[in-house]
Amino acid sequence: EVLPEGIPPADSAAMVAEGAVSFTVTDESIDSSAPRKFALRHDSTAVRIGRSPGNDLVLDHRGVSQFHAELRALPGEDGALALHVRDLSQNGTGLQRSGSKVHESLTKGTDTLLPGGAALLVPLRLKPDAKRGLLRFDIEAARASSSPPGSPPAAAKSSPARSDGSDQDADQGRQRFVELLLKTREIGAGSTFKDAEALLSSEAAWDAVDEATRRECFTIFVDALGNSSKKKKKKKKDKEKEKTKDSDKGKKHRHTEEEDKGKKHKRDKASRASRSRGRSDSSSGRPRRRHRARGRSAS
Repeated sequence: EVLPEGIPPADSAAMVAEGAVSFTVTDESIDSSAPRKFALRHDSTAVRIGRSPGNDLVLDHRGVSQFHAELRALPGEDGALALHVRDLSQNGTGLQRSGSKVHESLTKGTDTLLPGGAALLVPLRLKPDAKRGLLRFDIEAARASSSPPGSPPAAAKSSPARSDGSDQDADQGRQRFVELLLKTREIGAGSTFKDAEALLSSEAAWDAVDEATRRECFTIFVDALGNSSKKKKKKKKDKEKEKTKDSDKGKKHRHTEEEDKGKKHKRDKASRASRSRGRSDSSSGRPRRRHRARGRSAS
């Protein structure tokens, strides 16, 4: 059960007594972030963290998966309900315990106990120039869930990737539906939900999820295709600009070379002409000097 932002649950004590875990989450990576309050029972739907607008905690950072992690109320070692986190992402989730400056990497698909005062680093592995969410948890003191006198305690330990059957079925249903979209080449960035419905409504995987989840997954899928298409177009445009730039540089370089060759040719031509005139003047001047000498001798 998700409580309104900034409003404490009026019946939080009763909820804990009934076996619910109440907690507050603050994103310390954002200065103006307001605390969010939640309460989870064992049979509650998980609180989801990710980039998709359909999540309970939305983190719009590069590297954060659409559905990055989930929070669940599961029995702890003492049998009482405790808050657990499960990483579902590609870039990982880090756990930083209260008072510690180091963090540990969560094992993907495994429910890990989330102690009070701890923080989640989302995502753990950062992309260049990307930001990271730092979700700090304030959890109410763990209390055993109420049960009739004489009833056996809850399971002592939680196992990896533990989930209610309904949660597992929902996850598998989403996966089947997304795989159906991936296999359908007719679905592109410009497709509408009606287009997909007309093409795929007869497929079994279409009914693997409810209508709301189907629309949510479709929107995320189409948005991802659009973003990918934009990136490819931008990359292609950048390559064309770079190619044009290189071509212009080559033309300029060739033009400069041609100019240099032209100038050198002119200089060489002028030099040859100068040398030719010098030889001509020299050859024409020598006979005149001999002629004048013969004239003086005759006189």
